[in-house]
Amino acid sequence: MLEVEGIHTYYEHSHVLHGVSLTVAPGEGVALLGRNGAGKTTLIRSIVGFTPPRAGTVRFEGTVIAGWPPHRIVRRLREEGLAILLVEQNYALAMAVADRVSVMSKGQIVYEGTPADLDAREEVKRRYLGVA
Repeated sequence: MLEVEGIHTYYEHSHVLHGVSLTVAPGEGVALLGRNGAGKTTLIRSIVGFTPPRAGTVRFEGTVIAGWPPHRIVRRLREEGLAILLVEQNYALAMAVADRVSVMSKGQIVYEGTPADLDAREEVKRRYLGVA
């Protein structure tokens, strides 16, 4: 299992991720959704070590991997069968392939649920994704 707990990530002095937490169970497909600049790519960069979080932790199978070199993190995730976290702005595609969705805005996860749950949340879709 991949566990991200309360991470805060910065680009120099710019605070981009604000206490983001996320779990990905073995075999689970999670879609990160959000508008441009929401923090999706920064979250992935933080997980794989390209932009390490300044606070919080990233664990895989119970081992803290935050602070490891990126090549070691990617190798470990791959060896254990975790190949991808979907970072997608294509709502229909993400909804079709994901087991669970997390919606990001301004560096935080503002909604988590199943694709069916999100599909029923018109206000969340309109406000954070621009989907009617």
